[in-house]
Amino acid sequence: MLATLLTLGGYEHLFNLEPNRCEMTYMFQKPHFIPIQLLTEVAKQFPLYGLYVYGEGDLVKDLEDKKYAGVPVLFVPGNGGSHKQVRSLASVAYRKSFEDGINFHFNFFHCGPE
Repeated sequence: MLATLLTLGGYEHLFNLEPNRCEMTYMFQKPHFIPIQLLTEVAKQFPLYGLYVYGEGDLVKDLEDKKYAGVPVLFVPGNGGSHKQVRSLASVAYRKSFEDGINFHFNFFHCGPE
């Protein structure tokens, strides 16, 4: 009985595989997490958190100059998460908008622990 279960388990493990449907996201340009100055009362109330805007490539200069021409998206990473988790989502959306010839892009704002 035990030998049968081990044989079936081994077969399932080695031969009954599902295809991996996960895809990696790749960076084509250096990511930038640009801090945004919060109002004084907000910064005092939440001293451990910051607000950032994600940018890469040609967008970085405009974002550093506080020129936000894209559709705003607020990314909240959740408890214990990092504001840097926005990279994979924002990078793919940024790349997709330019590759598909869409005439708009997104500005990803994200908050998190500093």
